[in-house]
Amino acid sequence: MLSLSPLCVWLSLRFPVGPPEYLLAETGANLCNNLHFLMLNAKLQRHNDINAVNSEDETLLHIAAAHGHTEIIDYLIGRGAKLEVKDKKGRTPLHRAAERGHGEAVKMLLQLGANMYTLDQEGKSPLHLAHQNHHTHVLKSILKEEVRRHKNQHNFLHMATALGYAVSRGFEKTKKTPLHLAAMGGHLNAVKALLAKKSRFGAKDMDGCTSMHYAAINGNVEILQALLAAGKNKNIDDKNIWRKTPLHLAAEHGHSDLIHFFLSNVQADK
Repeated sequence: MLSLSPLCVWLSLRFPVGPPEYLLAETGANLCNNLHFLMLNAKLQRHNDINAVNSEDETLLHIAAAHGHTEIIDYLIGRGAKLEVKDKKGRTPLHRAAERGHGEAVKMLLQLGANMYTLDQEGKSPLHLAHQNHHTHVLKSILKEEVRRHKNQHNFLHMATALGYAVSRGFEKTKKTPLHLAAMGGHLNAVKALLAKKSRFGAKDMDGCTSMHYAAINGNVEILQALLAAGKNKNIDDKNIWRKTPLHLAAEHGHSDLIHFFLSNVQADK
């Protein structure tokens, strides 16, 4: 059996609340020198359970995903770790990676087949957690993968249908419409197609955000222009539950061009 490095021994003694393999998932393979320690650990040898949980019902995959360790994620999946196991909050490893903004971990989990529509106990999907924590790059990755899974639907009308499918698979609890999702993903053609189909441009999700809020977060001028044109400059001052307008969000995310865009449209509307 391989001997443990002094650092691994210290970690396992310093943090006795979880078995040593959790420490490796949390700190990363390089820190403990040898990834194979996972399978040499006495508990895993005895029970052959790569899906063992700690007091929070977290598996190794939950912890590795929460810390963005893609090499360990790949290793664990290869050893039979379950993608859709939930912790005490009802969150999967994909939820955890999306919440923390670990883009590469999110991409890997999605490529391995993780369900992007799974809801936690608060009715939140990985997409919702990514938005809630302002991880725009993760939002884009999830929506890009959603469209990829419908790869035979090439034109934008089909893309809009694909985005609508997300609603039927769990986004209804977050009150997100296909237009919300299209704006979040930066899909201009899908936005135009949905607006042509009379999609409600002023619809709000559970956070009080309209599609315009998400376009402002992404800094997407073209989508904002399409939304404003469809609504005849209505909803430009709509506030979400945090009392923030699209202009506020554009400023928060450093989109100076959007600030001028919003101000000029507000003045033109008066």
